[in-house]
Amino acid sequence: MGKIQSAPRRPGEHGPRERSRNLKLAIYQQLRERIVFLELKPGEFINETRLASELGVSRTILREILQRLIADGLLTATPGQGAYVQGLDLLMIKNAYEMRIPLEGLAGRLAAERARPEDLDQLQGLIAQGDSLISQRDYREMARLDWELHRTIVETTRNDLLATTLLRLLIPFNRLWYIAMADHGRIGNFLHEWHKVLEAIERREAAAAEKALIDHMVATPSVISPVLSLDATP
Repeated sequence: MGKIQSAPRRPGEHGPRERSRNLKLAIYQQLRERIVFLELKPGEFINETRLASELGVSRTILREILQRLIADGLLTATPGQGAYVQGLDLLMIKNAYEMRIPLEGLAGRLAAERARPEDLDQLQGLIAQGDSLISQRDYREMARLDWELHRTIVETTRNDLLATTLLRLLIPFNRLWYIAMADHGRIGNFLHEWHKVLEAIERREAAAAEKALIDHMVATPSVISPVLSLDATP
């Protein structure tokens, strides 16, 4: 795995703080994906010295990123022993699932009300990619695309707190869906569900967008059931 390069600079992104922020985000995203895609396996010890050298950053910067991954539930830390990749926590996943259902609905409603033309273009592009990936059975890209689709929807709400909360809640499900696909071939009917969400947002039908995202969430247990039992009922 090569050293991380910072993201291309956009207009106004000339300062060292912005470059540092972009670098940290790029490293965080790479490490999150390495955990989701089982390159770093549950229970695996995180060797900070080796990982910092591999990524070309200081241990201070790396520790800051690791703290974010701990907060996301992807790593666990033991005082004096360091950090390890977190296994799947059934209780946490059930709690996250209960929270996501109404919040995803709210995100759909706000996205339908607030989407800009560029947001719709981005959603259309992501779903078009999904149409091409389904025949290839590219599970890694499909899981990454699911993350990007949800990220785009929550950012379209223009509600930063809602976006931050939902993306954090999404992490364990992104991980579970990849395992369900890679190990069990369970894809579900996600493309149909995505199209329903997009159609409602494009038509500015807030109630329909809310329902489409809730329906997408309600379908989740049947897809990930081979990995663990997740009962959506109280």
